[in-house]
Amino acid sequence: MSAEEKQFSLEVLTLNCWGVPVPFACKYRKERFLSIAEEISKRNFDIVILQEVWAESDYKLLQQHILKTMPYCHYFQSGTIGSGVCVFSKLAIEDSFYHLFPLNGYFHKVQHGDWFGGKGLGMCRVSIQGISINIYCTHLHAEYDMESDEYIAHRVAQAFDMSQFIKYTSGSCDLAIVGGDFNLRPTDLGYKMIVTNGNLHDCWLAKNEENESGHTNERKDNSFSTHNVQRLEPVGRRLDYLLYKANEGVDVEVGSCKLDFGKIPDKPYNYSDHEGVAARLLVQRKKDSEKSPDSTDENKLYDLLLESKTIVQKGLTKARSDNLFYTILCIVCTIALYGFWCTEMERETSHLVVVGRAVIFVTLTLLVAFLLFYKLIINKIEFKGLTGAEEDISNLCSSVKKRIKHN
Repeated sequence: MSAEEKQFSLEVLTLNCWGVPVPFACKYRKERFLSIAEEISKRNFDIVILQEVWAESDYKLLQQHILKTMPYCHYFQSGTIGSGVCVFSKLAIEDSFYHLFPLNGYFHKVQHGDWFGGKGLGMCRVSIQGISINIYCTHLHAEYDMESDEYIAHRVAQAFDMSQFIKYTSGSCDLAIVGGDFNLRPTDLGYKMIVTNGNLHDCWLAKNEENESGHTNERKDNSFSTHNVQRLEPVGRRLDYLLYKANEGVDVEVGSCKLDFGKIPDKPYNYSDHEGVAARLLVQRKKDSEKSPDSTDENKLYDLLLESKTIVQKGLTKARSDNLFYTILCIVCTIALYGFWCTEMERETSHLVVVGRAVIFVTLTLLVAFLLFYKLIINKIEFKGLTGAEEDISNLCSSVKKRIKHN
């Protein structure tokens, strides 16, 4: 029997803080962030992964309290407002990197804001007792309409991109820990792709059954749950996850996994509109261990890839349709603008008519500029992103198919 080194535990937390810095968008934001900061500083976490920390003032508030007990932190800068994702750690952060998703929604959907956050996958490297740990943190594109999800192709492409990145970067570490708000239910294709292709294990499922007690968002007992979502999903939904992957020579056991950061003590509201997920990982290195075989289910992965490819192809069809629509609309508006410019006015024209013509002319000019920008820049970014995702999925799909036939 091989000798084993001493076992140690890692206390890990992931929490979506709900910190949109827009007036009236997030209730009690300042008060909640202070409570989150104070509570984390009192606890014995080794690694804390936070999402929706959009405002710099909120991040500084967290630092002010948390760094007293967790002296290392990193914020992943991205987009125009920052990724909103950060990591606090008791272990020294040795390395960090941010991988930007090729697709992040639409820039003109200002009310959604995902595009401006430059969403992606952050990675920090830490180590303890000679064991190197990759910490991955993310916040995938939100689902704004459950009945008609216009971002499903983007989110599936992000999930595949995330699983590929983790698969190819986690080989150099001993343990990979993945946390964040995936905006995916366990039954969604994207979640299955991340877990299967990334060869990851779900901490919650290791210690609990898949039931409503694990739902982290839109719960009945959360003070910020919305009636509209509650109508469609009365028991809430599980969107926040802690996943892990142990490489050769390392044993990992989930000691516990529970929901955390629910209602703030002595307050009528919660820490966030999401519940946090906290897990204790029991880790040890084994000496003279043999390499564990890859446990990826190739047939399951192949089916997931085919389904993902179908959704991405539908997204490509929509992108082509949007391009045609904006092209036609741009031509129509350009013709209208030209005709409007060539139309002469009578000298005895009222001041109101002159102002009205000026407003129409400026509006048409701005509309043509927007349509050209969307067609030539934004639509191309989406089209290339989806095309790249389709090609990458197709490549892996062919490879998996060959391995299945070979076996």
